[in-house]
Amino acid sequence: MYCLKRIIFYDLGKENYWLVLMIFSLILIGIGIFKPFDLENKNPYNYFFVGGFVLQVLYYSRLFWFRNTILFNKKGIVIRINSFFGKSLRFDEITTAEFNEKILTLSKTNGHQIKIDLNEFSDADSRKLFEIMIHNSGIKK
Repeated sequence: MYCLKRIIFYDLGKENYWLVLMIFSLILIGIGIFKPFDLENKNPYNYFFVGGFVLQVLYYSRLFWFRNTILFNKKGIVIRINSFFGKSLRFDEITTAEFNEKILTLSKTNGHQIKIDLNEFSDADSRKLFEIMIHNSGIKK
């Protein structure tokens, strides 16, 4: 039995807990730099500083946690399918999107076409990616 792969979707506009985590990390870094409290032992400031950067590494590394990920917001999308870095696209530069035989074809305003092979992924995930492209780029079906 062949098991289809899944695509992990991150809607950056709806994940507010990551924003809270980033603000908290900046506060920790600020405490580590400016040392606003009068402490006899200065070691906790180093821990605040390092802890803030560890939280930032967690935030920025989540793209690489899974092999097939899609990050998007209302302005653009990063499609990382079967590649290490992926493709970054703005929705306003996409003119057409077609989904035929598990191949997603995107046409850009400069005439370039991007073909994404979705044969090894579930139908639900393939459809969801197509719907995200249609909904956010303003293309009519």
